[in-house]
Amino acid sequence: PSVFIEDKAVDTLAYLSDGDARTGLNGLQLAVLARLSSRKMFCKKSGQTYSPSRVLITENDVKEGLQRSHILYDRAGEEHYNCISALHKAMRGSDQNASLYWLARMLEGGEDPLYVARRLVRFASEDIGLADPSALAQAVAAYQGCHFIGMPEC
Repeated sequence: PSVFIEDKAVDTLAYLSDGDARTGLNGLQLAVLARLSSRKMFCKKSGQTYSPSRVLITENDVKEGLQRSHILYDRAGEEHYNCISALHKAMRGSDQNASLYWLARMLEGGEDPLYVARRLVRFASEDIGLADPSALAQAVAAYQGCHFIGMPEC
């Protein structure tokens, strides 16, 4: 079917995706599938023939498709791995702002700070290695700080 999307729906999708293109595309796909499903059910109930030739996606369709809060994070699901992967890529690219964004997004979403600290220790030992010998000591110190005092101080 031809899919059309309102400007307001695009703005809402961009806002709710937090700048993550994968999340935006997945949200759009969910909105389209939700719209097609609702049209199919309506046609069944009313006895009309179902023809998915044109679909208009509205802001409500986007919100219904996403059904998430502004901070999109799922500690037990795919978003957990997407965020930690994005954090690693940002650190590998020496992008401090992006690294802080992904770190903040994970912690604000409820991620265990010890998990993040363990990943930083691994990153310091494997990715940084001898390029900065103090990186591992700093990462281990951060892990110990997280372990001893926890959130929000760590």
